[in-house]
Amino acid sequence: MRFNILTTGPMKIPGQITGDPAGGPPDVVRVSISNPTNRDYRIQLFAEVCSLDDSEAGESILFPDSVFVIPAGSCRNRTFGFLDPDTGGSVGDILRFFAVGDVELQAVKLELSFAGQRLADEMSEPTLFFRHDDLLEVRNRYTHPVSEAVLGGSSHSWDTLTAGDEGSDSASAGNEEQTTNL
Repeated sequence: MRFNILTTGPMKIPGQITGDPAGGPPDVVRVSISNPTNRDYRIQLFAEVCSLDDSEAGESILFPDSVFVIPAGSCRNRTFGFLDPDTGGSVGDILRFFAVGDVELQAVKLELSFAGQRLADEMSEPTLFFRHDDLLEVRNRYTHPVSEAVLGGSSHSWDTLTAGDEGSDSASAGNEEQTTNL
């Protein structure tokens, strides 16, 4: 089994959108994925929220998305809500995203970007914007919690996912967006 892990690194959830003194905080991160190649590739996204207590310490909770295939020559959007009662994310908490699968820093296969926004008016937050070049490679793959989640098994086995599985239909996988509450 061979997979890579890229991360945005940790970021603090801001209390309001930069430059918008009257507005509220961003509440979603939109992940754009492009496959400019002539092969289908697999990916799984994870969001991690670390809720901080009064002493500024906290525990992280990992929210995995489904494993899906990005068909050749297509793109896909995913939207992750993080200020949600089910998630427990709050302003000031730490947020981090991971991409696992056919990804690497050189963007030879899949290309990614992450953009924090306020869903109500789609205003973007610049401190929550990460281009593919901004991502970091996770090198401790065998002890990292994301690796454990991937290797620990789920409803979608990483080893057995093929182009015929969920998300491989070009009509359903290209240019679609799905909202996932963490």
